[in-house]
Amino acid sequence: MEKRRQIKRAWTTGSGHENSIYELSGPPITYDDLAAMLSDVLGRAVPVEHVDDDRYAEIMAGAGVPEPIIPFLVAIQRAIREGALDVVSDDFEKLLGRPVTPVPQAIAAMVERLRG
Repeated sequence: MEKRRQIKRAWTTGSGHENSIYELSGPPITYDDLAAMLSDVLGRAVPVEHVDDDRYAEIMAGAGVPEPIIPFLVAIQRAIREGALDVVSDDFEKLLGRPVTPVPQAIAAMVERLRG
């Protein structure tokens, strides 16, 4: 945890970054893309169910999400669907000073960690 605090401090207090905005993104990836990557890692199909906003709200309510939060989550998903996050930038790599970990590799590492 202390290492994370040090990294955060370095990013937020380092000189040369004043009044800068960084887009920490990579190539746009769809939920279908993510499911395919996870399917490859798990060795079994991971289905994706595309639903409209009303159905998504029902699913969130059924999962126990507090009612006041649901419109916010629906708005986020709508914005994603409409391309609001489809911004390609190399800012993340510049800040890291190295290439970002490819998403399939990151998914494989997370699954491996969860499997223990």
